[in-house]
Amino acid sequence: MSNHDISRHSPSGRPFRSRQFEIPNTTVGRASSSEGCVSLWIATMQHPVHHLPPSTTMDPLPVIHLTDFTITSLYGKHPSLVNNAQIFLQLTLDGEVLYETVPGEREPDKQVWRVQDCVDVPKDDISLFSIAVVLDNMNHSTMQLASVELTVQDIPFKKQTLKITQDLADLNIILEFSANHGFNDPDSPLLPKSAHCEPATATGTPSSTADVYKTQTPLFNDGSISPSQITKGLSPEAPDYTYARILVEPDVEERAAKLDMLGDLSLMHYRNHHQLESLHRAVSAYEDAVQMATPDSPQKFIYLNDLGSSLLSLFECLGNIADINKSISTLQDGVRLTPVGHPNKPYYLNNLGISLVRRFDCIGNVADINDSIKVEEDAIQLTPNGHSYKADYLNNLGNSLIRRFECFGNITDIKKSISALQDAVQLTPNGHPNKPSYLNNLGTSLLCRFEHLGNIADIDDSIKMKKNAIQLTSNGHSDKPSALNNLGTSLVRRFERFGNIADIENSIMVQEDALRLIPNGHPDKPSCLNDLGTSLLYRFQRLGDTTNINYSVRVEEDAIRLTPNAHPSKPSRLNNLGISLHCHFEHLGENADIVKAISTLQDAVQLTPDGHPDKPSCLNNLGNSLVRQFEHLGNITDIDNSISTLQYAVQLTPDGHPDKPGCLTNLGASLLCHFEHSRDEAMFELAMKTLSTAAQSNVGSLSVQFQAGITWAQQAQKAHHTSLLTAYSTLLTLLPQLAWLGLPMHERHRELTEAGNLARDAASAAIEAGQFGTAVEWLEQGRSVVWGQLLQLRTPINKLQQVHPQLAAQFTQVSGQLQQTSTPSHSSGTSSQHFLEEVAQEHCRLTVEWEVLLGEIRGIKGFDRFLLPKLFSQLKGAAHSGPVVILNTSKA
Repeated sequence: MSNHDISRHSPSGRPFRSRQFEIPNTTVGRASSSEGCVSLWIATMQHPVHHLPPSTTMDPLPVIHLTDFTITSLYGKHPSLVNNAQIFLQLTLDGEVLYETVPGEREPDKQVWRVQDCVDVPKDDISLFSIAVVLDNMNHSTMQLASVELTVQDIPFKKQTLKITQDLADLNIILEFSANHGFNDPDSPLLPKSAHCEPATATGTPSSTADVYKTQTPLFNDGSISPSQITKGLSPEAPDYTYARILVEPDVEERAAKLDMLGDLSLMHYRNHHQLESLHRAVSAYEDAVQMATPDSPQKFIYLNDLGSSLLSLFECLGNIADINKSISTLQDGVRLTPVGHPNKPYYLNNLGISLVRRFDCIGNVADINDSIKVEEDAIQLTPNGHSYKADYLNNLGNSLIRRFECFGNITDIKKSISALQDAVQLTPNGHPNKPSYLNNLGTSLLCRFEHLGNIADIDDSIKMKKNAIQLTSNGHSDKPSALNNLGTSLVRRFERFGNIADIENSIMVQEDALRLIPNGHPDKPSCLNDLGTSLLYRFQRLGDTTNINYSVRVEEDAIRLTPNAHPSKPSRLNNLGISLHCHFEHLGENADIVKAISTLQDAVQLTPDGHPDKPSCLNNLGNSLVRQFEHLGNITDIDNSISTLQYAVQLTPDGHPDKPGCLTNLGASLLCHFEHSRDEAMFELAMKTLSTAAQSNVGSLSVQFQAGITWAQQAQKAHHTSLLTAYSTLLTLLPQLAWLGLPMHERHRELTEAGNLARDAASAAIEAGQFGTAVEWLEQGRSVVWGQLLQLRTPINKLQQVHPQLAAQFTQVSGQLQQTSTPSHSSGTSSQHFLEEVAQEHCRLTVEWEVLLGEIRGIKGFDRFLLPKLFSQLKGAAHSGPVVILNTSKA
């Protein structure tokens, strides 16, 4: 899970968006080398098993038959699985190694080993299986890297043979085997012999796990220490002692190779135990390996890649820019030294691309994101179709394209991103441990396109992809919190667009679930705290419950406290805390809150590099807080600084960006505030122009545009400004979009209640201006928007049936379905949360389909005003038998 956060604007603006991407651990690490081979152990830890002598006869015992083992290395996690790798399974009962299978046979040109053997395990005694991967280097020393566990309940009692699949998610290795319940042969041993392994007494097999470690051939052939002691932490002084032994190795190349292996062991220990000291040891060992290797060493490019990848891990942990700079330069050297045609070249290019993306996220240098995309495209081009690495390279390319799209808004980038991520998902079989990550990233890319184009199908698909990612991620998996938090991100975005309170409630629920799953000290905890703070703020703004804003401030303060000063996400988290403090001030009026909000936002602006896409949002929020402080204290310097800060934010936000209306709205409000203080007419005219631009924008949040229009109309009304009728016309055009047919009925009514007496005020202004026909049209248009929507669903379409019967039938069918989902029955007992969510999704889908059909109908000659409000020329026919009197009241 990456450390990108949700960030946002203040209440009067739209949040800027940073992303949560998942780049599976398989993308960064060692590529294949000839350093060693890997064995796979199965250890079954259970209650004591009482073994009978072979001559004893007894009734058949209930057992679990385990057969047909398949071990698959999926991608990059264990590139040490080279052609000569020896794979076998080892069975341990109650700490005693009792059986080893025959060696597995590797399938040609594949990272797949099949073990044709059978193991019978006593069913009544077994408590759990533990599958461990063991590294066996060229000196025949072994090292347990990690393990996965499953209990006997994972093998359900069925008559037929079951196929069991277990993936070591952190290792990227999948173990498959067949299992069924049965009875052993009473005349045969409990565990059968094999050609590979005699019983323990015959082979000298150790009687305990501790003895296994002691009898392994040591790393340095001097009996001093076993690599497993480093990874399992059995000997705290092991790393230092091992390092000292390496330094006396007389052969320089051998010394460099052992240093690199020591780096591997320390890095694996860090990934398993999250101890920062182990990561520092890994970096130090890799650095020494690079320095020790001769300039013409055939292994130097491997050492450089290992060092560059470990520096990336260090950067992601601490956020020190020097680490990512060194990671990139080291990986570039490694790529340059890698021979043309070397099978690992795409792998190294991919790692370089990831480091470039990380630096772009930190400092916003456009050259980095362009270079990242180039090397990731090169990696894909060099990888043949069918290669297991290809999906991961496509995934990373898709993520980089999203970032560049957010920087420049080029629609081609987001289309390419979605295409690459769809290919990654399609190429990845069900059950693959990386599939949830690819689904999550595809959901993020669809979310990004939704924010740019506003297609409701994209946000619904985004949520669907992320829900699928959660379903495919097992409980206890390290990626589960990330998947939950990312779903929360999409739910927040849909809430921002449509205002359905259920979305923000569900967002808080999944984000709190994510937070509970993340242990203290985990580097992703600050990100989840930050995102939860965002959702709590939105709920406070909707419901006004002080508990929510207090909780928001608290979790965002925790997020900042846990974020290192040099971390690239520090500015966005400061920005979000500043917004919550701002809202806390507006609710309670405590001066200390606005002072702290301004100080926090100034820090966010200062820490955000020039050219970074988040800079405008930080400036926008700072400008908002400065104007509030001016209103509170009356210091003219604050309003001047507010205007200049907001003008800079507008200047940095490109036209067409969804945040532009929010920045313009806030600038307009500050200009009006200055006008009220100075009575400078130039300030007023500039405010009117700024607010009109925001209200008439075709991008961004409809509620922001509507609020800009309301302020514009109110100020124009007070000043008798010439733009008044244009302001009301704009608002009445926005009104049906604000109460969009796709929203639940109660949400449409809420939006319209907040709109107040808009139609009557607009008609009053039109009458005052002598525009009587316009006044009648506006009253007709605004008198009952929701009722008018329902009437549209019931409108007879006899004329359309005569011209286009098939289209009329489709429109009638969809209208009927949409009417049913607009007012669902609550009498049934099926109104569970899941059922309600399904109804809401179906309602949105039908609305989109209805709007498409409506557009098609209006394209037919003579139907261009189908279901649109009637013009005055049509309405005046109602007076054919006598005058029609319209009474209108307005406080405007």
